[in-house]
Amino acid sequence: MSGQGKDSSTVEREAELNYGVTTLGPRDTVLASGERTYVVLGVSRGGTSAAAGLLNHLGVPMGSTGEAPLFEDLPMNRALSQDIESVETLIAHNNDEKPVWGFKGNTITLPYEEIAIRLRNPVFVVIFRDLLAIANRARLSAGRDVAAIMQRQGKEYQRIVDFVSTGRFFSVLVSYEKLSMYPDKVVDALADSAGLDVTTEQLRAASAFVRPAPDDYLKVSRARKKN
Repeated sequence: MSGQGKDSSTVEREAELNYGVTTLGPRDTVLASGERTYVVLGVSRGGTSAAAGLLNHLGVPMGSTGEAPLFEDLPMNRALSQDIESVETLIAHNNDEKPVWGFKGNTITLPYEEIAIRLRNPVFVVIFRDLLAIANRARLSAGRDVAAIMQRQGKEYQRIVDFVSTGRFFSVLVSYEKLSMYPDKVVDALADSAGLDVTTEQLRAASAFVRPAPDDYLKVSRARKKN
């Protein structure tokens, strides 16, 4: 039934209006506070670096080592894969230093709820990407099996969806494919949905940052595989 009775220009306009950004959970309550923590969720090679980079360009500090092209906070990543006590220590340290900060959380092995309840007004920015594209990137970067990657990342996506679908915590869902197609529109929608007060210059810098399959990302990914 989709598209029946509509001319091509109408269908095209409706497609462009779907910029792949939506929210779940208590947005107004979270954004009423000036103290927040932004957490990028997703799967490995699923666009989390792009999402973290966008937040960085939009004025959210993404950790002591949150630099291009991966935008990873290495101390936090290590803690997220180890124990909750280490995570709590880093959260307290960041809260003391900054009213707003964030980190990329695609290394979380603990239950998401265990992290969320310890964060100050968390905003979960969840980026979704085509599973085949993810698996192919893993194959190119590290020579991994495509089918196995799709199975594992599909399960991780399900874990993320189960978490955000409760509506208990505020989350902004973003399509990686739409971000690649309409960077200006998606960046603007992301900033607005996430409650970020940004300048025109920051929006332009964030939009310019969006690049499908950057060469520097592949180089860093391959280097980390060797080390």
